[in-house]
Amino acid sequence: MCNVDEIASDDVSSFFSGRNFRKLYSQLKTDVKVKFYPVVLQLYCDDFKTTNPVGTKTGLHKLRGFYFRILNLSPKHNAKLDNIHLLALIYRQDITIYGMSAVLEPIVKELLRLECGLDITTEDGSTRHVICILGKVVEGYTESFSHSFACDFCYGITDELQSRYRETDFALRNRKDYAAHCDKLKQATTKSHIYGLKAVSSLSQLKYYHPVDNVTCDVMHDILEGVAPYETSLLLHDVVSQ
Repeated sequence: MCNVDEIASDDVSSFFSGRNFRKLYSQLKTDVKVKFYPVVLQLYCDDFKTTNPVGTKTGLHKLRGFYFRILNLSPKHNAKLDNIHLLALIYRQDITIYGMSAVLEPIVKELLRLECGLDITTEDGSTRHVICILGKVVEGYTESFSHSFACDFCYGITDELQSRYRETDFALRNRKDYAAHCDKLKQATTKSHIYGLKAVSSLSQLKYYHPVDNVTCDVMHDILEGVAPYETSLLLHDVVSQ
């Protein structure tokens, strides 16, 4: 479970000991005038097909699942499926028609309510004031690395990503630029994305979360279904050809 000692530690062992949560925790202590306990959620979404056959027509039966887990739990508990909770199921075509903002609206309303805090009675009869905030989420930017500005964290273009490997080599995304890009995206009639941003995130309405401050990568699509197969192929080719 999260504790103040972990927040104060210089060793980064979880989200709670990182720079972003320290800023959030400091802001929470300023805003909340009573003793509170922070609970942090991680949100994730992914599409899946409900049919056995594969092919172009199966997309008609595709659903998008939204899931969350409580980061306060230890990694050994969060690795269990019992602690990964279903938040919502959406028909994928509805997202295409109405947009992600419409889908996220009820979720954002609930998260806004949780940010205001609630009192929970524990087993020993004591009461804790809990502030529940969104800490990490995977959504909002383009999912493909085949175009420029594919990174969620910086403005690196394709050629630069092939030859530069340090954070200091790139201009990082920031809130000011994000707001400007959102304005351009709203006015655009033909562009599918602005600097990799394909949609204005409804989650930016939250007080304690901003898409630019998000530090979560999509390891499944970026690594396991992304660059890993190509790297493995190149490695095997090099080994076999020796």
